[in-house]
Amino acid sequence: MFAGPATSAILAESPSAAIGTLARRRGSGTRSTIAILVLLLGARVKLTVVTLVTRPGNLPAIADSINAALVDGFGQPIPGLDVRWLVLFDQAKLPAPELVVLPAQSPDTTEGYCVEVLDGQCGEPFLRNKALDLVDVGHHIAWCDDDNLVEPDFFLAVAAQLAEQPGAVLVFDQVLADGTHRLTASPDNMRFGSVDTAQVVAPREVYGAHRFDNVANGTDGFMYERLWQSHGTRFKFVNEPRVKYNALHR
Repeated sequence: MFAGPATSAILAESPSAAIGTLARRRGSGTRSTIAILVLLLGARVKLTVVTLVTRPGNLPAIADSINAALVDGFGQPIPGLDVRWLVLFDQAKLPAPELVVLPAQSPDTTEGYCVEVLDGQCGEPFLRNKALDLVDVGHHIAWCDDDNLVEPDFFLAVAAQLAEQPGAVLVFDQVLADGTHRLTASPDNMRFGSVDTAQVVAPREVYGAHRFDNVANGTDGFMYERLWQSHGTRFKFVNEPRVKYNALHR
């Protein structure tokens, strides 16, 4: 599978750089090569993908994107991935109670909860904090809101980065649905208005007792500014567009 000087040059790179280079190529064989490389690196990733739901009609597409990211180019499960999908329904914003169902194609590790937002609480930060209470220590958390999708090579990218720096807080670049650059992963952007939750994949234990602020806008920026201040040495900024903003219709 590995042949030729071009591939040899790629393998001379760091593990995450090699996987990043391969991931930019197309073809089922390339994705399988990445999966094998992740396995050889000994990467073991426990990851909880959290989706907050006010638009249940988008859930089948999100489930499909998670399933697609869990397999290599030949449809085989990627080794070393332990991925859980945690779905929290915002009861106050659902169009009808009967829509509180998970799609049939949901991964076996999916868990769904219908959450009643307390009086005086903003829905989004309240649900994010509820998710923090439900995620086990030892898992990284990735936020995939219900207007977004998991990108095809996202889990592979996370595994590659954590193989180099286990326990890291990963921050990826973010692009718009059409590929236009939106946000850069940078220490200078760990503040209000410059970072989005979808960019960040962090271990549950890093959040500790921190909770998202009860504000309608900017709660993600305030959270990651605090985490950067308290755990800055664990942050790893990855200037690759692994997450999109509003990939689905709002």
